[in-house]
Amino acid sequence: TLAIGVDLLFDLPSSRGSGDDAALAAAVAEACNVVLAAAPQIHVDHGFTRVDPNLPVRPIRDGAAGIGGITMSRDPDSLIRRAPLRVASADESLSFFDVALLRTAVRRGMATVTLPAVDEVLINFNGPPRTFPWVAYYKVLRGEVPADFLREKIVLGGPTSDVMHDVFPTVFAGDGTMPGVEIHANVLDTFVRNGRLREVPRGISTAVAVMAALVGAALVLKLHPLRGLATGLLLWLVFTIAAYL
Repeated sequence: TLAIGVDLLFDLPSSRGSGDDAALAAAVAEACNVVLAAAPQIHVDHGFTRVDPNLPVRPIRDGAAGIGGITMSRDPDSLIRRAPLRVASADESLSFFDVALLRTAVRRGMATVTLPAVDEVLINFNGPPRTFPWVAYYKVLRGEVPADFLREKIVLGGPTSDVMHDVFPTVFAGDGTMPGVEIHANVLDTFVRNGRLREVPRGISTAVAVMAALVGAALVLKLHPLRGLATGLLLWLVFTIAAYL
């Protein structure tokens, strides 16, 4: 396995005792390719700003290959479309979780990935939940998953159940059913394929809107109202299909 990303927070000691944390720390250190998650939170109250880094506890984080922030913002319509390259933390910003994973994978032999020189990227989602293959963790523990299935791959581990409250709305899951761990899979794929989306500049959007208004006005003046409406709908359908493709 090139890298293992664990999309779970270990910011508090285990309720089962220090031996539990020690066992996890030993496994993380032995693997040498595990990236752990942190979810920094910024609190502003009465003019004071306090940042909780929410880093994994020691000794778990001491043996990790990297630690990355998992905080993502939502667009005004509540959908997650964007991923940052860095996440603000207490003393200094953290690399985003998927950026830390890529760097670990590159150190382990994956071809170098050139990250864009931007603060955030639009995620190029591949599809709805389960577009990427899911494997139940208990099958891995029981040896039911062939080793070749995980070889030379970036493996993500995280909750997929609604009960864990780690599911979110995206463009392919407007009902809020995409697990955070699969959002990270889409972010990684966007980086690896250099397939990030780019927003149309505002000037072009304005020009298209003006052109559409002029075409609509011309159709009303030149054609019978019903024919103008039918032609307008046809043009809208063609434009929509072209935009989707």
